[in-house]
Amino acid sequence: MSQCPIVHGEPKMHATSSRPAQSLIDTVLDTIIDGVVVINMRGEIQSFNQACSKLFGYTPEEVIGQNVSMLMPEPYRSQHDGYLHHYHTTGEERIIGIGREVAARRKDGSVFPIELAVGSTHQQSDHAYVGIIRDVTERKEGDKARELLRQAQKMEAIGQLTGGLAHDFNNLLAIIIGNLDFIDERLAAHDPLREFIRPAIDAALHGSELTRQLLAFSRKQSLQPKLISVNGLVMHFSELIRRTIGERIELHMSLSPDAWNVYADPIQLENVLLNLSVNARDAMPEGGKIIYETKNIVLDTDYTAQHPDVAAGNYLLLSVSDTGCGINPDILDKVFDPFFTTKEIGKGSGLGLSMVYGFVKQSAGHIKIYSEPSHGTTIRIYLPPADGQIMTVPHDTPGITPNLRKVLIVEDNPEVLKITSSMVESLGYHVVTAEHGEAALTLLRHSSDIDLLLTDVMLPGPLNGPALAKQAMLLRPAIKVIFNSGYAEHAIMESGLLEEGVPLLSKPFRKAQLAQKIAEVLG
Repeated sequence: MSQCPIVHGEPKMHATSSRPAQSLIDTVLDTIIDGVVVINMRGEIQSFNQACSKLFGYTPEEVIGQNVSMLMPEPYRSQHDGYLHHYHTTGEERIIGIGREVAARRKDGSVFPIELAVGSTHQQSDHAYVGIIRDVTERKEGDKARELLRQAQKMEAIGQLTGGLAHDFNNLLAIIIGNLDFIDERLAAHDPLREFIRPAIDAALHGSELTRQLLAFSRKQSLQPKLISVNGLVMHFSELIRRTIGERIELHMSLSPDAWNVYADPIQLENVLLNLSVNARDAMPEGGKIIYETKNIVLDTDYTAQHPDVAAGNYLLLSVSDTGCGINPDILDKVFDPFFTTKEIGKGSGLGLSMVYGFVKQSAGHIKIYSEPSHGTTIRIYLPPADGQIMTVPHDTPGITPNLRKVLIVEDNPEVLKITSSMVESLGYHVVTAEHGEAALTLLRHSSDIDLLLTDVMLPGPLNGPALAKQAMLLRPAIKVIFNSGYAEHAIMESGLLEEGVPLLSKPFRKAQLAQKIAEVLG
């Protein structure tokens, strides 16, 4: 409740008060929507109106003559009489005449927030204390709901911004990487220029990784979900993590033997584990422990009422805990924001946790972080379970066999169109190009030998990529189609532009990726 006495109600009537007057006061008090309680100087309840009965679950007969501390949660319940004694001996008024928010305890033991205003009056040789009580549970829950909505809107706005930036940046990287690859191919094995080309390609690929993390946060990365055992993934990947975190960090596992399988992207889940483990290591410069835990749980409606971004139901819980320095409560709500980091300059991009957040949300999951300064951090990831057997994924890629077939490339960015055309031509295919859907449709009407349509999803004008593909298949039923986009698979699928399973390349792509995709589609 408070570190001061909780006192409530109406003062006693003077002995000279008439019975009709007392009856009138009783009626008024029982009509008031706020709780009213009166106690004497010993803390005994003298009056308890109907609003109090509704709030606390007690009848007046159950509380009259009892100590008011019965309406308080611990530790204030056992300390209340001491507060009264302090007031009587010192006269120090801590809450008299001052409204404040405290906690109260119902008959069933539940604790709820109240606003309490206290007044005092002298009754001959005794004191009477009057308390007015208002239940503020709905207001507190409303404040929390508004804060959660504000946080969700902020994350959504940041996600839209970063997703758009990543899309545009991927177009630039496609041009840079494609041209650098061509230069690298044409240089002799011992050409001194190679020492400049390779670092440039590596830097561009690093830029591509940063955009991938941005797309992960904005939930627009391309995922390849599979049915996986999280236990198996953790045990297998932990060997790499042990080498990464160093000898000062102990790695412990508490994996439930009956943990459910999930349907998720195993590569991205490994990245999640790596990011969380590296963060945990950095929080323990003098050494410590990282604990991985899995278990099956049920999130009930009580939990989801406090976390409206998740639906009630069964979940596989994967938690990563550390014994590190913890996170200051003032910044706990910012840790998933892109580019927010507490690390020194050059020690982190601030995208690790935002990528984790985006992956979990994109996988229909929920994430919660718990942390206390000097007591470590636990990040809990809830993923919906999936039925079925574990699928093994072949790692061999098909051989690339160029064909003298014709490919129509449609791309509105001239530089991306140029480098993509050069890649396809270098693979042995004939190429024709168009910068928008209507031009491409004209080529299709006058050319009967186009075998493959390679088109950007987002095109200017009335015909976007999917609409163009439909028209193309009406004109040429045997034509094959590959889409590409800087937004990647999930965002496109969510928009309803493409169906699940259609061939899609995410920009920026390497020449080998393009060759493999074309070979797969053309058989």
